[in-house]
Amino acid sequence: MVVVCALLSGVVGWLTGNTEISKTVFKITLIAEALLMILGPANKNNANDNTSGVAAVMEIMARLTEEQCSKVAFLLFDNEEKGLLGSGAYARKHKAVKQNKLIINMDCVGDGKHILCFANKRTRKLPVFPALNAAMEAQSGRYFLMNELEKSIYPSDQKHFQYGVAVCACQKSELFGYYCDKIHTAKDTVCEQVNLNFIADGMVQFVGHI
Repeated sequence: MVVVCALLSGVVGWLTGNTEISKTVFKITLIAEALLMILGPANKNNANDNTSGVAAVMEIMARLTEEQCSKVAFLLFDNEEKGLLGSGAYARKHKAVKQNKLIINMDCVGDGKHILCFANKRTRKLPVFPALNAAMEAQSGRYFLMNELEKSIYPSDQKHFQYGVAVCACQKSELFGYYCDKIHTAKDTVCEQVNLNFIADGMVQFVGHI
């Protein structure tokens, strides 16, 4: 998206010789692309974003014992792409959950060998946080990294909750760092079972500690 905006605004700037017009074109193009992504035709290929998140939740549910299930709740939010509408509505209705409960959000977990968790400073101070980190680090088959949310960008449903953690699978580039690949494109067709196993096993181990 940014490359398209930069190319178009660069051409306009070159033709007009006016940097202010070039900046305006960049902003308008970026907004138009975002609106097209949100309000345009639905993407028929969404294996990673976010069929993988639903599949991960189902994997966790299937592996927990009845006793373990009594310790947790499972939520499936809709309309994330339109501005986190589902999670926002839930958070407004259930303020005790919004303010007091640990929420672990699975979004785009199916494609990438690097499993990342993003936790804010408040969440990292929770008594159960070390158990979550240890449970995920104990898994094999993928690389795991716990990130500080305030140093990262991951706008997803965890944003509506005081103690929100985001989980995703990423590719890694020496130039750009960690990134999610092929989402919102026709190539979003990958959801690897090894990723689901890694996350589900880690979460089951975590639940066993709480």
